[in-house]
Parts: sequence; C-alpha cells; structure tokens
Amino acid sequence: MAKIIDENKRRRACAISLVIPPGDYTKIKNSKKLNMAISNDMTEFMSISDNPTMFYVCVKNYLSERLGLYKLLNGESVVEATIHATIVSLMAQRVGGMLNSMENDEPDDEEHRKSVTGALNELRAALKSEERMKNFDEYACAHYGVGYGEALDDNGDPYSIDSHIQASS
Repeated sequence: MAKIIDENKRRRACAISLVIPPGDYTKIKNSKKLNMAISNDMTEFMSISDNPTMFYVCVKNYLSERLGLYKLLNGESVVEATIHATIVSLMAQRVGGMLNSMENDEPDDEEHRKSVTGALNELRAALKSEERMKNFDEYACAHYGVGYGEALDDNGDPYSIDSHIQASS
C-alpha cells in the first residue's frame, strides 16, 4: 500500500499490486513478459489515480526505483518516459470511454473528451524541450507525492502503510 499525498497535504492510502520489484534493470533485455508486467503495473497506477498528474507522479516514483526500466518505454530519461506513459494511459482511458458510450448506446461524454484532450495537449507540449519537461515535472511533483509511514482509516484509527511501491514488504 502506498500513500498518495496531494497539494493540500491530504493523504490517501491506496492498495496496489505491482509485478516488477525495485532494482537495477539497466542490463535487462526487452521481452513480451516484461512488457506485460510493465503494462500490469501501469494499470495499477491508473486504477488509483484521480487525474493525469497523480498518475505521472506515481509512475515517475516507480521508474525511479527501477533503474534503467524507463529504457523499455519511449523516452531518453525517466521524466520523458513517464510523460509518454501518461499520454498512453490517457489515450487508453479515452478509447475506453468511447467504447463504453458505444456499448451503452449513450452519447460520448463531451466534458471528459475535452478534459482528456486538454491534458494530452499539455503533455505533448511538455515533450517539446528539456526545459518544458523539467517545468512539468516540477509542477506535478509540487502537487502530488508518494509517502510511507502512518495513515488514518475512516474511523481515525492509525495503521501502518507498507511500501509496495518500493516492494519492501
């Protein structure tokens, strides 16, 4: 379980199940099995993220703890690979929303479409230069974080947060 911290210093405990443990992946060879494991882990982050910025921060933390794993994604750095992963997750979310609308014979959610399109445009703009990527990263990390330690349940009782994001439990 990881603790997600937003810009208002609110904490939320999120249980996720990651496949790839932290470590050094600089010499690992790309494979279908590894790609499926990365995809599974990204899906876990999508399930707990309220927005693209939160997803970005979770994935950046994840890739930072798995040295060299970012090289299996599109990008020359952890930040660039994380931005690309966020773009892919948003595109998958958008397609899922469109398919859901079609299956339920409902109109497409125009507000959601505009929101996703805006986020995609911001992320693509961030990829245009190192400075823009750095600025986006600073913005995202100023609004969200991943923490460990103590948290309170719905009754106000404390419980311990282990660090599955770091796979130390």
